[in-house]
Amino acid sequence: MKNITEKTGQLSNFDELRRYVLADYDHQKAFSSFLPGIAGLQGIPMWAFYVNRGQAVCSFGVENKDHPILEFQAANKAYQTTALMGFRTFFNGTREGEKWHWEAFSPWDAEDAQRTMLIGMNEVEVQEINPILGYQVNVLYFMLPGMPFSGLVRRVSIKNIKDAPMTLEVLDGLPGII
Repeated sequence: MKNITEKTGQLSNFDELRRYVLADYDHQKAFSSFLPGIAGLQGIPMWAFYVNRGQAVCSFGVENKDHPILEFQAANKAYQTTALMGFRTFFNGTREGEKWHWEAFSPWDAEDAQRTMLIGMNEVEVQEINPILGYQVNVLYFMLPGMPFSGLVRRVSIKNIKDAPMTLEVLDGLPGII
């Protein structure tokens, strides 16, 4: 993801879409931020709070933190709970007769995975590549622009990165909402 800029010859931490690239994000110094707080045609307030742990988004809601859809947590608590209480993705896979079970972005299963966070102006994306199990999963979050209502979009993409076919069962979502 890092590339050398043509003019300066220096390393750049931005991808081709001008998003900031943070490799191995879940092992970096903790940080948090918000996605832009206005969505829709008339500027309908919506917020999404994310951290560099788990699948990033740890809380979101409308108007202010007193109207959450996923309960607002202060950053110090969100760093600890996002991987457990935020979005989660579980796989049951079979490839060439071998069965496996895995949780993407789990802090307990991090040794085999390569993880990257990409931060844009109105988006945050996390990526996990597992070369041993042979998959890549991307989770992209962004506010829903240009609609008469506000919304947080979460798009999950899963790709088989090995030549052998794979059968996959996926369970994805939140453990609970308010």
